[in-house]
Amino acid sequence: IRLSDECSQVFKYLRGGKQYRYATFSLSPDEKTFEVETIGRSSATYKDFLADLPLDECRYGAYEFEYSNKGVPAFTLVIFHWYPLNASIRIKTIFGVYRPQFVKRMGLGDVVMEAREHKEISEKAVLEHCL
Repeated sequence: IRLSDECSQVFKYLRGGKQYRYATFSLSPDEKTFEVETIGRSSATYKDFLADLPLDECRYGAYEFEYSNKGVPAFTLVIFHWYPLNASIRIKTIFGVYRPQFVKRMGLGDVVMEAREHKEISEKAVLEHCL
């Protein structure tokens, strides 16, 4: 499975949150390519990102998480492997097998998190992984 050219372009703009805050990535209908599904502009919130993760389909996501570390502003690019309980087992397997290659090909990602439910990737949980 390959990455669309748009995936690499979007990742270039994620670091630092200046143009994009997040992106979600889905598998194409022919299951041959990972594609950009949604893009959150720099003004987007973490709630917006969570809303773009479907409750019954797998996705990869990338979010430029902004927080304070001992009073100093910090940014961490978090890569998400989203595989909800209601998703197809076959598609979960595809996403699971290709996750290391996805992260490696993108060449970015300070923190990688897996989740089946939103509570597993609450802002608090993400912050704990970033610190």
